[in-house]
Amino acid sequence: MVVRAACERAEAADLAALNVNIDAAFDAHRGGDFFAGAELHLEFHRLLARTTRNPVLVLLMDAMIDVMRQFLTSIGLTENPYLLPSRKRFMRHMAVRDADAVVAEMEQHLKRLHRRYLSLVAHAGAQGETRQNAAGLA
Repeated sequence: MVVRAACERAEAADLAALNVNIDAAFDAHRGGDFFAGAELHLEFHRLLARTTRNPVLVLLMDAMIDVMRQFLTSIGLTENPYLLPSRKRFMRHMAVRDADAVVAEMEQHLKRLHRRYLSLVAHAGAQGETRQNAAGLA
């Protein structure tokens, strides 16, 4: 809903702000600053919500970003090679106001991210069990 509304309501300044965010995320990635990159990726979603001009969607996105920030802190920051290319494709679709393509790109990105996070959580859980078992054997 956020993506479709943003695509329909985005003004030139909104698209510019999103592109500046993506450029800064690329810079953080190149500089190896994963924390700054993660914050920029979260901020991208906040900017996108603001583009809808819907205060309820902005509040919901802010709440989800807070939860996401806590989740990322708990699993640790890792590089996601798919994210920045996806953002570039997303913005190409936004520029021509192709709402269906924008939604499809975001859905693909979020599904890939979901799989990645599940994998990281499972891996962290397996490491925790190994540590617990080792502690029990000691």
